[in-house]
Amino acid sequence: MFIIAAMFAVAIGFTACSSSKAVSGTGKALNREEVEVKMTKSEELAFEKPEIRAFGDGTNFNMSFAMSFAEGQARAAFQRKIEALVQTASEEALTAYQQASTNGVESSIVSDQDIKSGAFAKQVAEGVLRNTAVIHSDKFKTIDGQYHVYVCVEYRGAVNDMVVNMVEAVQKRVPKQVSDEDRIKIQFEIEQFKKKLEEDFNRLREQQK
Repeated sequence: MFIIAAMFAVAIGFTACSSSKAVSGTGKALNREEVEVKMTKSEELAFEKPEIRAFGDGTNFNMSFAMSFAEGQARAAFQRKIEALVQTASEEALTAYQQASTNGVESSIVSDQDIKSGAFAKQVAEGVLRNTAVIHSDKFKTIDGQYHVYVCVEYRGAVNDMVVNMVEAVQKRVPKQVSDEDRIKIQFEIEQFKKKLEEDFNRLREQQK
């Protein structure tokens, strides 16, 4: 009788173990191959508004060094995002800047200050970065005693303000000596540049809804 009872208990235990699943903190059942990954608050904030935020992380035995590195990574991530947007908008909308000045010959001023170049995109992004600030940080201690820091940075202003600043940067590249016909075309291309930027920023915003 004892043996039968013991076998019955083992069978129940085996059935319960084989049919159960791990449960996450949210109450959602996880499969054996699934692992719940929780984001830090800095990451969550960055993903909530990707059009104006970015995050970075850093690890060091000195907390201030880890913090500085994380902030640098966050700003670098945001700069790359802005550079990509400017580059795409420039390539698609501003072909007029390869045009010549009044005599119809390619202008050295235009080619030297080509707004479709990576250098121009970087310059615009660096200008945007000057108006960013850290809005949140998370600090953890690793098992080996290092500090692991996450940082979220945010553009301190509306997206529209950012776009206006970018357009102004483009307008400053327009040579003073251009024909009226070229100036009209250039202005049209600037409007296309602005439109493309607004569309891309809206796309980033809509991804999180």
